[in-house]
Amino acid sequence: MINIVGGSGFIGFYFAKYFRSINTDFKIIDIRKTFPENNWNFGDVRNIKNLQDQLEGDTILHLAAEHKDNVKPESLYYQTNLEGAKNLCKIADKKNIYNIIFFSSVAIYKSKKKKITMENQSFNQKKFLSIGLKKIQPKKN
Repeated sequence: MINIVGGSGFIGFYFAKYFRSINTDFKIIDIRKTFPENNWNFGDVRNIKNLQDQLEGDTILHLAAEHKDNVKPESLYYQTNLEGAKNLCKIADKKNIYNIIFFSSVAIYKSKKKKITMENQSFNQKKFLSIGLKKIQPKKN
């Protein structure tokens, strides 16, 4: 069983479609039901009890994230992106789920007014918007 956590979005839709086409068991765990899907279950990465009740099988495909620039309150970035990732790992450890595939945005966002920082330059956190910094944190922990 593959758990597609945060699977009601664009990427999750195509994973679900693919898994169905190859007859692979999966379930979508998300706070939103954005398209008709029989395998959808309510789940919130910020709520460890709810999440623990939903996760099963041997694989977690982690897509859940707050990723817009205008999320209010801003603490939702940390609660979802950092604490949510930690919650998934804690539950996976308890349930012996050792396959975790973590997806994040393709790029770290920054102000449109500033010049793009090249990868070989030193990383200056002050140049980046808060969303970019918060998306980096699960990878560091």
